Amino acid sequence: MLSSLKQHFNRRLLSTDASSPYFTYTSGRWLCNENAQMELRRVVFNVAALQRAAVAAVGANSVTSMTKVGENINRVFLLTFDNGKEAIARLPTPIAGPPGLVTASEVATMDFLRRLRVPVPRILAWNSTSETSDVGAEYIIMEKAEGREATENDVDRSLVIGLAKALKPLADLQFKYHGSIYYKKDVPAGEQSYGDFLLNPPSGVDFSPFVIGPIAQRDWWRDDRAKQKGGHGPWSSAYKYAFAVAHREQLWLDTSAKPYVYDHYLCGLPGQGKIDDHIEILNSYKDLLPYIMPDEPSMASGRLWHPDLHQGNIFLRDTNTVEVASLIDWQGACVGPAFLQLSVPEIIYSNDAPTCMKSSPPLLLDGLNDEDRVDAERRSKAAALHKEFERLAYPELLSLPLRRTCYRLHEMAGYTWQTGALMFRYSLLSLHDRWDELELEPGSCPISFTPSDRDFLDKAFVSYVKCNQLAVDMDKEFGLGECGHFVYKGDPVKDAEEFRRIKEILEERRKEHMQYAPKHEHGQRVRALLWPYRDTLDDHPRTHLLL
Repeated sequence: MLSSLKQHFNRRLLSTDASSPYFTYTSGRWLCNENAQMELRRVVFNVAALQRAAVAAVGANSVTSMTKVGENINRVFLLTFDNGKEAIARLPTPIAGPPGLVTASEVATMDFLRRLRVPVPRILAWNSTSETSDVGAEYIIMEKAEGREATENDVDRSLVIGLAKALKPLADLQFKYHGSIYYKKDVPAGEQSYGDFLLNPPSGVDFSPFVIGPIAQRDWWRDDRAKQKGGHGPWSSAYKYAFAVAHREQLWLDTSAKPYVYDHYLCGLPGQGKIDDHIEILNSYKDLLPYIMPDEPSMASGRLWHPDLHQGNIFLRDTNTVEVASLIDWQGACVGPAFLQLSVPEIIYSNDAPTCMKSSPPLLLDGLNDEDRVDAERRSKAAALHKEFERLAYPELLSLPLRRTCYRLHEMAGYTWQTGALMFRYSLLSLHDRWDELELEPGSCPISFTPSDRDFLDKAFVSYVKCNQLAVDMDKEFGLGECGHFVYKGDPVKDAEEFRRIKEILEERRKEHMQYAPKHEHGQRVRALLWPYRDTLDDHPRTHLLL
């Protein structure tokens, strides 16, 4: 696909056409809310001005090629110059995060990381203010990452050791504040940390240009959350940080609570909750925080960590052993409580890894056929690699039994309206029932559930799982991602034909699905809301909670 894009781009190198592939998403289609999805990934800019900035940054005379190599959250281009050099140009799309802050924070964070000798590309040029830039958009021009992209074939003990070594400086560096890193000049005085923001900083490193300012993660700014005054940090404690997540959602629910492009299609099922229900559930979460959050500085102090360390963001250098050459895409990176921040990179993460200090259970292979035996051995190896990374990178967190529970609740608290409140409520019920097992203060659980609450949640959960399985099965059958995302494979003609074929099949299945609906209007409406591939921005499934 990218080779065909490159040919097209070179013919229109200085295009200012608003429909140019430079500015629009061209790597796939959506079955849900497609127009909104495309608009969130659209960024128009002055191509010639971007090239001039890049030429000046690398000391060349001209750009000889400009190839689009990424285009989801950011528009990313590989630039080649007449002097043989290469560079990467990144422009954030509207979905990337807070304008200005998202670029300013990423640039400062990467400078901060290089001073700690974490392997990241060097920034060559940047502008975080689209209004003052000839380019007409925010941009970063940086070195091309050294090395080659990691693959699943690289997953072994040497990769675990290499990643732990590269990230250990971050696991060890403790912050007094929680938020994102900026240069002092880029954040108003009233929105930044005061004085030293590090606990026991390493000697010989100059951190004086930096401060902790508002959090740049896009979750904190999506929809009207950007309008919340004083709610984006920085925060001086882990408790204030976690509390702010719930408070952010409550403010948004109270003033906006409008549909969002990523709303789960089942957000109107029983138990998913009306606005008042969500606010009340988030109050319950706030009440729990003092009981479930750790007090130890090693667990509650701030840590800077990569926000999305999948294999595409890891570049390796081939030597006698695997060596991490570069870690890319630090957009949205923030400082947060260690017990929430520090995590195993996705490429070596295993759901089978035991929690805390527990060892993996013995591998039992008796009675398994060859296929199941291979799968069991694979999963056992993956779990062992996961635990080894934890022991090498942040062993102090292994003694926290509540860590996964805290992380899961923290994540859910920020998305109750988008996903519906059912899973959050069910997780709170599970925590309540495991209160003593988790060695929390006996008899002190601040939330309670009546027998009728339990019965309702159990039935609602079963209904949700059954309904959701419809989408899970069809996504797997047709190779679809979130919101029915279909990714092109590289042949424009075949890709268009395959997408058309999938749409036709799914339309026939939708009709079959609707045949089971009651004949009255209300029943038809309810049945339609159970179909996963639809424009949820148009049907507003929560406004009535009919189901």
